[in-house]
Amino acid sequence: MKTQEFSYTDRFVFLTGFLAFMFIIFILQMTSGELKFALAVETVLNSIPQPEYRQLIVEALMVLTLVTEYNVAGSLGGIIAVESLVHKANQIFLEDQVRNPYLCVLSVLG
Repeated sequence: MKTQEFSYTDRFVFLTGFLAFMFIIFILQMTSGELKFALAVETVLNSIPQPEYRQLIVEALMVLTLVTEYNVAGSLGGIIAVESLVHKANQIFLEDQVRNPYLCVLSVLG
């Protein structure tokens, strides 16, 4: 029996449709307050013009969500300046690159 091969376009269309379906299911399960919160977060994120920086903010928010979800820290305190957190992470990354400029390449290859 021969298996059917799908082009990248077919896979993209399928994946896009699947994600849209999952998004609709997710939205239908939200309360009105959750939906308003999600729209407010999306509005703030869409106000960030650089897509790379926006992605870093999203990833930082995801890490903070995991920290609270799995009770890694008893409390995160009050207001968290996510932008400052991302800038500090970038500063640490750059300092690591100065100390060992091949670190990033070696970790990908190794």
